[in-house]
Amino acid sequence: MNYVLKNKNDGVRKWPLWLSALLLISFTGTYIFYTQGLVVNTVKNRQARAKIDKIMLKIGELETEYVNLQNEITMEKAYELGFLDTNSEFIAGAAFGKSVSIRNEIQ
Repeated sequence: MNYVLKNKNDGVRKWPLWLSALLLISFTGTYIFYTQGLVVNTVKNRQARAKIDKIMLKIGELETEYVNLQNEITMEKAYELGFLDTNSEFIAGAAFGKSVSIRNEIQ
């Protein structure tokens, strides 16, 4: 004797289909979410690299200007600008126990 059980509830037969559709939608949504994050981070990274390249170029120009100005500094130029030779030594400092407050008042 063979018995065949037939389920007359259509919802029970369709649940694997709905479950697989729900899983497919959730996995697709998760994939899109993380892929979008990767794309946004890649664009930000490229923009940051472009900024860094511009800043590095400016730094190189400033370094070149600094070296050129340093080569122009001579004793003759200093005398022209009014600097004088001195033999006395001056060491900046404060007496022990004195300090400067936030309002720049000596205490």
